[in-house]
This record gives sequence, structure tokens and C-alpha cells, in this order.
Amino acid sequence: MAQNRAIPYGYQMVNGAMTTHEEESSAVKTIFQMYTEGSSYLTIANWLTSQDIRYMPTKPEWNKNMVARILQNKIYTGTEKYPTIIDQTQFHMSQSAKKPYTHTEPKDIKELKSLLVCRECGEKLRRRVKKDGTHRWYCPTDIAHISITVSDDSILGDIASLQKILAHTNLQVQASNSISLESVRLQNEIERLLEQTELHVEEIKDNILKLASLKYSLCPDTHHAEQAMLEELQHGETAVNTKVLTQLIEHIQVSHATISGIQLKCGNHIQRGEQDNG
Repeated sequence: MAQNRAIPYGYQMVNGAMTTHEEESSAVKTIFQMYTEGSSYLTIANWLTSQDIRYMPTKPEWNKNMVARILQNKIYTGTEKYPTIIDQTQFHMSQSAKKPYTHTEPKDIKELKSLLVCRECGEKLRRRVKKDGTHRWYCPTDIAHISITVSDDSILGDIASLQKILAHTNLQVQASNSISLESVRLQNEIERLLEQTELHVEEIKDNILKLASLKYSLCPDTHHAEQAMLEELQHGETAVNTKVLTQLIEHIQVSHATISGIQLKCGNHIQRGEQDNG
């Protein structure tokens, strides 16, 4: 989280008068220029950090929220108190460069969101969109489980990294006894739900589908199909392949600030940083 400043970034107080800070005001101009030329908040933040341009002497890292606050601050066009750093034309150009606000979920997120679970408690994550268009993911059990930095972009970036590892994984179906135990548990749960006075149809359907998926994973043809999908990942593009991932993955575990691993339907678990889980 960015530290608070008594004076807005780009300015300083000299002999009781507000004036521009040479290095910081230069950074402000660069931020506006990069944004109007098409760079994203995150790209600008990473560039500022790489150039050791500091928000505060003790704050070497930038994040996209810090960049956004500067781009949205109209005082840089000049006020009675603050000298002009950005002219009105440059400011309006930056505002025009904003992506239109929409509640529409990105296609990849829409297809993968049902797989995202909290590593801390196993609960499915939820997506929240604010009025200004910013979004974040959170755990409904405890909001502290997932950091506010977990966004669509960070999730898709982490999934892309894990997809590279998955593409070179030697899949092996887990021992049948462990799957058999899970099958028994699911069968017992289905029977218990069917015996209740009030039937919970959706929960019963969900358990039936899980049981069918477990049994199907033991079929030789299924394993061959999985290997074929891995080959598709190996020879395909680097973009997230939601079609293959949704067929291979049982769930995606999200830790406090990043995706930590994926659980495959065949039983394998791939942890972030592993190169092979065969």
C-alpha cells in the first residue's frame, strides 16, 4: 500500500511557497505521456520502479494504483496553490485514453472463474467490481484471505505461467485406491442427500457430476485424451488456453497474493515453481 504524502507527488515547499519538484514533476510528465501513448498503469508502474524513480525516499516500488491516482489528479494542470506541470490538453488526452467502464467480464475470466478457490479455506472466490471500473477478487469466508492486489490481470498472468509448467507435465492418474475412497465418499453423500425430506437438487447434481468425473478419469481413453491436450498446450500459443484448462483442471488455488497451484482432474497437483509433477 502506498504511503501518504503531505504534499502531492511532483511538488515541494520552498521558503513557504509551493513549487515543482524537478525530478518528481519530470516523472509526472512521463506518466501522462506514457499513458496517452497506450501504456497501462502496470507497465508504467514497472518502468518507474525499474528506473529507481521513487514515490517517496523510502518507497522504491510503484504500483498501478499510485499511477492511476496521479493520472486522475487535476491539480497538475495548475491551481492557485499548485504550479502547472501538465497542460489542459495533455490532461484531457489522458482522460480520453481511459478504457470505457464496463461490467462485462473478460472472456478468459468468465470461463475460468468457477475453478478459482481460496487456498486458505477452499471457498470459491468472488469478483467485485467498483463504480470506477476497478475490480478485485476476494474470499467470501474471510476478506483477509486474499489481498486487494489479486485482480483479473494478476490471475491471468499467474495462470499463463502455470500453463507453461502444465504443458510439460507428465500426467499420471493417481492410485485407484485414493480415487476409490473419494468415490465412496461421494456415493455416500449422494445417498444421504436423497434420504433427506427436503431435496437439495443442485447439490445432488454437483456430487453426481463429481462422482462421474472421478470414474471417467480411470478410463484409459481419458488419460490419452489428457496427454493430447497437453501436447496442444506445448505447440499452441502462449495465451491462456481456457478450452484445454477447463477440461484438465479441477480447481485453481489462490493464496494471499498469487495463484499457488492447480489441482488436475486426474489427481495431479502442480505447485507454483514446480517444473514437473509426474
